[in-house]
Amino acid sequence: MKRAIFSILYVLVIAANASAQNVSDELSLDDAPALQPVVESPVVISYAIKQIIRSKNIVIVESSVESPFRSGKIFLATFPDGHQCTLELQEVNRKLMAFDASDCNQGTPLTLTTPVEPSLLVESPSMMKPVAPAAGTKASTSTKAKGRSPFSATLYYSVADKVIFKNAQATTGSGTGTIEASYDSKGSFGFGANYLNPAEYSWGLTGSLLYEPRRKVSSLTMKGPSGNYNNAFSTQPEFSIFIVEAGIAYKWSKAYLPLSLNYSVPALTYASNTEVWDITGTVGGNLGFGYLFSENSACEVFLRAIGLKGRATDASTAVDFGSGYLTGFGVGYKYYF
Repeated sequence: MKRAIFSILYVLVIAANASAQNVSDELSLDDAPALQPVVESPVVISYAIKQIIRSKNIVIVESSVESPFRSGKIFLATFPDGHQCTLELQEVNRKLMAFDASDCNQGTPLTLTTPVEPSLLVESPSMMKPVAPAAGTKASTSTKAKGRSPFSATLYYSVADKVIFKNAQATTGSGTGTIEASYDSKGSFGFGANYLNPAEYSWGLTGSLLYEPRRKVSSLTMKGPSGNYNNAFSTQPEFSIFIVEAGIAYKWSKAYLPLSLNYSVPALTYASNTEVWDITGTVGGNLGFGYLFSENSACEVFLRAIGLKGRATDASTAVDFGSGYLTGFGVGYKYYF
């Protein structure tokens, strides 16, 4: 009897162990779904140009997050052809940043779609300070202003070769009459200094001091009611002209359009025992079109009218030429310092 009871208990224990093993297998971690790590997407910071104030060389950029940068941080603007220009951070107001865009005003103009990004350069406090000159060297006494200098030296050639006086007054022994007078000359080289300083896409001031040396007068022609008179000079008069110009100019990215008035100061040389000539200056004008090929070089085409007044007398005739103009096209080269 006891043996039968022990046999039954043994069978029950074996069955209980088998059931527990099955439950353990069902709860095994191998059959549980694997836990996946939670990965957050990185925050992408974007920058976009919102305003371009060309007359002040200021660009306003908005960041997608509040800007962590301080004044002096360098950003780069990248153009479609791959070249870049630098923007220097001036002020920060939360997401808005104001940059000095002086370095970007000579090449391809910035637009609202031009991409900008922070430079990889990390500014340290030592980089923000001026570098002391090395021992034995002299510190520079001046710094170059940002952008192109407004001052240039110019060399040009003018094809103007005729001065025309529409309302000259000729007086002879028989009376006074109105005639048209002109004298023929030749084209001349000229040189001088120029000032041009408008910001991009705006109006500004321009001015010039020019000198054209030794124009020779080959002949004088007078047309009147009684016919025409032509005098070819055996000894040719010569005159040089000092010109002062002042006006305004409009500038695009590289091209510019100057409009100005001028005043001439001529000097005449003429050796004659029978005639007396006198020539003075008056107001004229200039219209041009120029193009900046580089930071320092420009070419300009112009139409210039130089105002002149003159008188001539001999033993029997006096001519008051009144006001006339030496008008013609020209082309010049300018080098900016």
